[in-house]
Amino acid sequence: MIIRMKKRKLKLRRILIPLTVLGFIVGLYVFFSAKKQEVSYFKAPNSVHIAFKDLVSEMETSKTAYFFCTESNVDCRYVDKEILDFLLIDANVEKFDNIFLVDTSTLGPSILPSILQKRFGFTDVPAFAILSYENGKIIIHSAIQWTNSEPFTAHDLKEWMKENQLWLKEYTN
Repeated sequence: MIIRMKKRKLKLRRILIPLTVLGFIVGLYVFFSAKKQEVSYFKAPNSVHIAFKDLVSEMETSKTAYFFCTESNVDCRYVDKEILDFLLIDANVEKFDNIFLVDTSTLGPSILPSILQKRFGFTDVPAFAILSYENGKIIIHSAIQWTNSEPFTAHDLKEWMKENQLWLKEYTN
């Protein structure tokens, strides 16, 4: 009888020890596995976001910089996450308060690139434009746009910002 109890304890240990080790490994895997995180876009421009359809009513007579983009556009996400994030680090700021995001998701396919060019100074998004509104007319002061044939770099955008006094003196570089 004593021998049977010793054999049972031995069998029980042979089962419990591997199960305990396996449970510990699974617990560590779950604890250290990557968690799904939401990526939030467009934190670099000013926190004020304007819908494209409301842009004209929001415009002022003073020159204002706008970033025309939408979250569904891959190029927009690239400009936001790669180029603007790099420039934020370069400027040592959390966001560019002097650039307003215009959400172009309401921009319908019926609006032709030629109309966009004539009215806002660019034909496709992502684009940056400095605009003002005077006497019922939009005045284009400067624009830079991303195209597949001519994408801009962080250096190009920084130079455009410097030319248009958007790169402020308090920025570190």
